[in-house]
Amino acid sequence: MLELTNGQKISPEELGGVDVHNKHTGQIDKDGATEDECIEQLKRFFAYMPQNSEERPAIKPTEGCFEKQNFIVR
Repeated sequence: MLELTNGQKISPEELGGVDVHNKHTGQIDKDGATEDECIEQLKRFFAYMPQNSEERPAIKPTEGCFEKQNFIVR
């Protein structure tokens, strides 16, 4: 459609694929090379999430600055 309206040839990736959103718009924080890699990233992400609304988020102990100790991982 874009080519019909203004003569520009642009690929679907350039128009709004993973690289565009990962590197330019900030809509994506991480991407994976394979489906398995993506699934592992999701597993690590969801491991920090509480199981229900009554549960507190995971806490990751830190070293160094007092204010950063026991910082809630987000």
